[in-house]
Amino acid sequence: MSSIFQKIVELAQNSTPAALVTIIKTRGSVPRNIGTKMIVQLDGTIHGTIGGSTVEALVIEEAQKVIQTGQPRIVTHNLSDEPNQDTGMICGGILDLFIEPILVPEKVYIFGGGHVGFHVASFVKHIGFAFIIIDDRPEFASIDRFPDA
Repeated sequence: MSSIFQKIVELAQNSTPAALVTIIKTRGSVPRNIGTKMIVQLDGTIHGTIGGSTVEALVIEEAQKVIQTGQPRIVTHNLSDEPNQDTGMICGGILDLFIEPILVPEKVYIFGGGHVGFHVASFVKHIGFAFIIIDDRPEFASIDRFPDA
């Protein structure tokens, strides 16, 4: 089974929108520990768990909003049976979770693999963008010249 971090890399490489949920603080009785992580995809598919049940369903919805807005957020859920609480659970604890989007690198299309395109490719790779070289000359659009394209 792959690690959560391998899954993040796979999702980013496939340009799959997702968010990473991390338990950052707990108080009282909760189903999982600080540092537990779960990935949520835009369609609601999850990898890992923060404990299941109602709270996980609420967090999946919140993670989907984070994916859509691209803005990270901290959410708190009370796992108590007290009236007016959000989960209806009886664990008795409180969970604080950090939800952050898994950013998919933007792609830059470089038209021409000559000396200018070569340096543009180097620059965009350096600042974290994926790139695609478009050139009808095989010697300029080769894997040897642009191994990261």
